[in-house]
Order: sequence, then structure tokens, then C-alpha cells
Amino acid sequence: MSNPHIEFQAPGTDLDKLIHPYPAIRAMPEWYRQMPVESQGHDTVKRCMPFLDAMTSGYIIPLQVDVKISLSESGLNLQFTPFKPPQVAPVQVHVQEQFPGAPFPQMPAIKFNSPWVIRTPPGYSTLFVAPMNRFAVPIMPLSGIVDTDTFALEVTFPALCLLQRGDSVELPRGTPLVQAIPFRRDTWTSGAAPLDGAAHESHQAEAAANHRFYRDRYWQKKSFT
Repeated sequence: MSNPHIEFQAPGTDLDKLIHPYPAIRAMPEWYRQMPVESQGHDTVKRCMPFLDAMTSGYIIPLQVDVKISLSESGLNLQFTPFKPPQVAPVQVHVQEQFPGAPFPQMPAIKFNSPWVIRTPPGYSTLFVAPMNRFAVPIMPLSGIVDTDTFALEVTFPALCLLQRGDSVELPRGTPLVQAIPFRRDTWTSGAAPLDGAAHESHQAEAAANHRFYRDRYWQKKSFT
């Protein structure tokens, strides 16, 4: 059985002009690369496999143009380098009327227009989130799921602007914008049950003997290429 394949599509005449999406493992931030694996006798998050798996799952969709975002008392100002494709503006102010009652009334919303049509095999959707465990950019894309096996239009990415009044930020072309994680749709059931005491006790003993036991015994490598 072949591995599932995700495809990022754009008109053939535009492909050479675009920065293509790429595996998230290639976007590890410099602070993570520079972090030691141990500090004052403790393992750091560099040895935490759940932390690493979150950062390296899926694909990064990068920003296609230089963007400057400024927030003044009079409102939000967006500047970006001229760019074709796409024909629409790469970033726009998002209308607040689409968020009535949402708990972020003071945060201006913007929308990034992506040039990519994203296709996955039948039965697979794609989760779009802000690049996980990355904090350098004061822009927070809102999470969403698109059934990319049936939807054949470009996906847009609404985001919240976290700037304070009077501040601005410049986002260079290529900035990691969104993390796209494909997954297979399944019908799940749920329930509560008594603890598996034997398994729990066994894992407690393993943890006491080796604090890296999850990485060494139970962690499974994930692959996105």
C-alpha cells in the first residue's frame, strides 16, 4: 500500500515564482536548535518527543511576500510588496462582523490569501494551525480543518493581530505562516473505563528507572516528506 500523498497545486506558470510548502521539520526555530539537551541536571524540551512531534508534524506554508503590519489608534495598516500571482491581495483586513461575540474583540483580524490549492487522497482532511511551539511572530492564525480531498479552491487563513497600539511588525517573504497537518477521517466513539492498573504500574516502574522511557520504548517516528 502506497503512502498517502498531499499535493500543493498552483498554475504551472506560477510554480517557479512561489516558495513551495515544505516539511515542518525544516522550519525548526533557531532558539530550539541552540537549546542544550540538558540544563542544570534536567532534560530540556529538546528531549521531549511530544513537543518535537508537534513542531515537526505536517508541512509549513510560507508567506509569499514581504508584509508590514502596523496598528495605530486609527486602525490596522497593511503594506506588502507587489506580487503576481495571486491576483488578489496576499493579506487583507478581515471584517469583524464575522466574529460576533468572540472573546477577542480588541484584536484586529486579518486574512492571508494563499496561492495554493491543497489536495489529499479520498478520506483525508487537513488541519491548519499556527506553527506550533513558535512564538516569534505577533500574528496568530486561527485553527481550521478543510476536507482537502473534495475542496479544490485556495485555502485562506484568518489570523489575529497581537500587536499593541503603536507597534508594527515586518514579516519577510518565506516566514512560516501556517502548519498544515493531513489526517485520515475516522468515525470515533468514546467512553470512560477503569484504569488498566497493570499497565499503569508497569509504566510507572519504567519511568522511575529511566526518565526517557517514552522516547526509548514507546515513541513512534513520524515521517512527512
